[in-house]
Amino acid sequence: MDVLDAAWHAQGSPVPAGYRFTTRTNCARCGEHAATVDAHQVISGNWTGWDQWSTTTRARLCARCSWGYRDPVLRSGCYAITRAPATFTTLTYQNLGSLLAEPVGLDTCVVVPMRLMRKHLAPSARWGHVCVDDAALSWTSEDCTRLATMIKLRGWGFGSDMLSRPVPAYGPLSKLPPAQRAQAMALWADLMPWRQRMPWFEVGVRASMPVGDSHDQ
Repeated sequence: MDVLDAAWHAQGSPVPAGYRFTTRTNCARCGEHAATVDAHQVISGNWTGWDQWSTTTRARLCARCSWGYRDPVLRSGCYAITRAPATFTTLTYQNLGSLLAEPVGLDTCVVVPMRLMRKHLAPSARWGHVCVDDAALSWTSEDCTRLATMIKLRGWGFGSDMLSRPVPAYGPLSKLPPAQRAQAMALWADLMPWRQRMPWFEVGVRASMPVGDSHDQ
């Protein structure tokens, strides 16, 4: 069971409205022999991922795969999918932070769109990873530690743009008591691996969003 299959079953196996699944043939994405619809009715001709399928000649998609490319819930926010049992959970940024406080297990996939409604992530998502635009990221105990560091520094007044810089901004740093100031300086270097691997940093920004914030600082 791949990630999209688990998500589809967890959502009650919906059939996308507005399409006539008639011709029984092999789905171009998953290969299952099923009732299908012309893929061009589901996917824009400008989409760049056609080469991910088994065929692009008269390609057709089954209901499950059509849902994977069409349902807005799959591109409008963060969510987690599990395999055993199959579950689908939408996530706030605070939920995301709680989930990523631990490494992502082999039977879990976390999807974090970087640009909402721009990319189809679920059809290519992979178990055991945090899947973002064009990448599947491992999430290890070291990443959990860096996320905790980012949460602490943001709680001390450092915005996400500040955290991307090589040294702490003087303004927030100067407002900290001496002990916290020294700790902030020490913690700053711990985020260096993320600054060099921006997809992880961007996931961390979302997962460390302070409660009450609806957008990036």
